[in-house]
Amino acid sequence: MKIQKIKKSRTHRPFIWIIVSIFLLLCVYCGSAYKAHLWPFDGTSTTPTMTSDKIDSTTTPSPKATNSTSSNSVDSQKTTNQVPLDNSLAATITQITEDDSGNILFAATVNGVNTGTCVITFSNSNDKPHVTQVEATSKDASSAICGPLSISSQDFSYLGQWNVNLRFYTDNQQVTTNGIINIH
Repeated sequence: MKIQKIKKSRTHRPFIWIIVSIFLLLCVYCGSAYKAHLWPFDGTSTTPTMTSDKIDSTTTPSPKATNSTSSNSVDSQKTTNQVPLDNSLAATITQITEDDSGNILFAATVNGVNTGTCVITFSNSNDKPHVTQVEATSKDASSAICGPLSISSQDFSYLGQWNVNLRFYTDNQQVTTNGIINIH
C-alpha cells in the first residue's frame, strides 16, 4: 500500500514542475516587458499619434510656426485651450464641397491679419478626425487665405456628415469657425 502512495505522489511532481516553470517564464516576460516600456496594461498607447498630415484627436497641440522669428509665431508649449481667442479677427469658410472626382475642396478667409497658421479638423463620431495644418497666404494687407486645399475623400473611412472646424493662429491668438460637409 505504501508503494502505491509514493507512486501517486511522484506522478504529480512533473505536473507541479511544469506549472512552476510556466509561472517563472511568465514573471520573466512581464518583468522584461515592463523594463522595455512595452507593458500593454498602463492605459497609454505606444503608437505615435501624429503623422505628416493627420493628428490624433486625443491631443491637438498648437501649431508651430515655420519661422520662429516671424511675427506670427505661436507658443508651441501651449495647448489649443490656452491660446486666447482674438475677437478682432473674423474667419469665414468660403468653400467646403466635394467635387465629382471625390476630392474635398476647402478654402477660408481670415480678416484682420495677413499671416498665420490654419488648422482644419474634420470630425465625426464614427471615425478618427482628419486634421490638416497649412500656413496661410496673404490675400491683402488685412486678410489671409487658408487654401484652397484638396483632400481625397479616400482619407475618410466613414461616408456621411462631418463637422469641420477651422482654427487660425497668429501672434499667440486664435480665431475659430465651424462648418459641415456630407462626404459621399
